[in-house]
Amino acid sequence: MLQQRTRAVLALIGAAACLALAAGPAGASSAGGFNYTVAGGAATVIGCTANPCPAGVLTIPATLGGDPVTEIAAGAFASESAITGVVIGDNVTTIGESAFEEASELTTIALPSGLLTIGSSAFGGTSSLTAITIPSSVTTIDDYAFYDASGLTTIIVPDSVTSLGSGVFSGASGLTSATLPSGLSAIGASLFYGATSLTAVTIPSGVTTIGANAFRNTTNLATITLPSGVTSIGASAFGGSAALTTLAIPNSVTSIGANAFSGTTNLVSITLPSGLTAIPNGLLSGAASLTGITLPSGVTTIGSGAFSGTASLSAITLPSGVTTIGGGAFADANSLTTLVIPDSVTSIGPNAFSGTTSLVSI
Repeated sequence: MLQQRTRAVLALIGAAACLALAAGPAGASSAGGFNYTVAGGAATVIGCTANPCPAGVLTIPATLGGDPVTEIAAGAFASESAITGVVIGDNVTTIGESAFEEASELTTIALPSGLLTIGSSAFGGTSSLTAITIPSSVTTIDDYAFYDASGLTTIIVPDSVTSLGSGVFSGASGLTSATLPSGLSAIGASLFYGATSLTAVTIPSGVTTIGANAFRNTTNLATITLPSGVTSIGASAFGGSAALTTLAIPNSVTSIGANAFSGTTNLVSITLPSGLTAIPNGLLSGAASLTGITLPSGVTTIGSGAFSGTASLSAITLPSGVTTIGGGAFADANSLTTLVIPDSVTSIGPNAFSGTTSLVSI
């Protein structure tokens, strides 16, 4: 008798567990093939009822259980490799962090006209996504939202966007052109890092800061114009931008990070801002095509490796106020024939002129 009761209790527990699984995660409801939660009369989609999601186009409805769907939760459809398309209901205002991250077969997505926020890494790694239209309602695109979206070829970020995070299009190797919002004041760190097909981008006139690695390894970016109000260029901002041939840095710039233009192998000429007082470490290291450069008169420090590997640099005049020349500053600048070091110099780092095989007078 006891065994029969035990079996009956176990059966009831098993049945309850099955019902709980069918209902979805604890605290969630299910309808229309989706699991969702409700708070304050608004629904948040947290995933498909089926695991994995069914193959094909996923249509997220405007309402679930009578409540408007306003949000797609963080990670809701991450790594759902069977999804090929997504249509998002008109009530959604927020796409959460990593919502579709690594949904590797996703080719198309229709975003709603009232969308406000695209979360960090929301579409990161969606390598099959070939096009996306960002609605003019969007105000925020968080960090790395489209990282490694290598199938995208063009992107227009609408003027409504006031916050554009770091690394948003990093690794978007198929991207050839990008339009940024006119009101943008800062280019975030690593924004286009590794966007190797990017050939043109217009930096809005109000931009004052270009973050570290912002255009690093954009190997096909042949030309770029820096607005007259830019004050800061971050470390390695254009490092490895091998197609650049000329660059004028406006006089408004007062700060340039290390290696900002390192590896710009086809850069022939560059104009530095007149108010610059220090040439940062590695500034033009590996700029093998650079033939000449004028250093601003107020420069007092030339950083380590600043001009190392500038194999075509045949002449340079050091300003009379220079006090420090860093280690390896002109290493392997093997076209230099003469160099005058002013009396103001009190410190020269190790190997400052090593490999300058053509230098006959110093």
